Amino acid sequence: MKRILYGLPDSAERVVAFILWQEKENEKALLFVPPVEKIRGATLTIAERPRGDAVFEDSVSNSFPLKDWMGAAMIALFLFYRQG
Repeated sequence: MKRILYGLPDSAERVVAFILWQEKENEKALLFVPPVEKIRGATLTIAERPRGDAVFEDSVSNSFPLKDWMGAAMIALFLFYRQG
């Protein structure tokens, strides 16, 4: 899985997150954000990266379209192997 920087909402803190799936056209991604001690537990987050920026931020959209069943299957595999 590709590691990226993710900016926590309402905070200046940056953490390492993992891209589970990404749309190349608009830089939107589904991220697995590991637990951040004393702040929040592990989360799945829809995020996007403003053009030219290296840090992903929360997306304003609340859905992540999958174009085919293979995308959902790959996300499930990533999550399964991440647990173990």
